[in-house]
Amino acid sequence: MSIAETVSEKFNVQLREYQLKAIQAVLDRKDVFVCTRTGSGKSLIYEAIPILTKGLVVIVAPLLSIMKEQVEKWNSNGLRATYIGKDIGENEEIINGQFSYLFGSPESFVGDSKWREVLKSEPYRNNLKLIVVDEAHTVTLW
Repeated sequence: MSIAETVSEKFNVQLREYQLKAIQAVLDRKDVFVCTRTGSGKSLIYEAIPILTKGLVVIVAPLLSIMKEQVEKWNSNGLRATYIGKDIGENEEIINGQFSYLFGSPESFVGDSKWREVLKSEPYRNNLKLIVVDEAHTVTLW
């Protein structure tokens, strides 16, 4: 089954050409920058990666509302997603890389050495397919 067919079947959408190109570039291990208007389907690009590769995607997002919305949507669609700070009971599963999607704020990854170390751990070295900076225009200091 092609990338477009697999993603279309899972998410009930038709991929746009730029989405397909971006997904293929990620699968080819290339860096990708996508800048389009709000609501144009940027998230679908990184949503598709664990469906196609059975790996882990880390999403750095500045807004808790984005994290909550996406995690609820993906979990209701049968995907494993969480965010740092959602439930302390999930911390061990996060550390062991048992989610397909892990959200965290810039502060959680930069400001807390625990989560930086997790990203360097074996489960992440072996399974991390993509790090996404979502809503990058809101990051004021890199």
